[in-house]
Amino acid sequence: MHPASPDNANDPVRIFAIDDDSGVRDALACLFKAADYRFTGFASAEAFLNQEVQTPRGCLVLDVELPGMSGLELQKLLRNQRAHRLPTIFISSGNSDYVERAFKGGASGFFHKPFAPEDLLRCVERLV
Repeated sequence: MHPASPDNANDPVRIFAIDDDSGVRDALACLFKAADYRFTGFASAEAFLNQEVQTPRGCLVLDVELPGMSGLELQKLLRNQRAHRLPTIFISSGNSDYVERAFKGGASGFFHKPFAPEDLLRCVERLV
């Protein structure tokens, strides 16, 4: 179970995952729904941007390598939008250059695929 924040304890915690691999999205959906989070998955950065995402409590789980706009490009775009306040955790099979760039861009975590689901869940719980 995830902890409740006193300021917005009644707001649902939302997890948004962007990964072009449907198997990864399905696994993340199972993981986060089992932990009582509301989950929405997207196959691309563009699909995420086309949805109106407004939630005061949540987290973005983002793959680095995506078709079209990369995860790092999306991170930069969102960072420049004042309305975006979701912490971002990257998951990727990418190299160490990606890790450095992600953290310089304000990432809250980075997990290399394959990763232990419980580690990702603990990281999200710490952030929301």
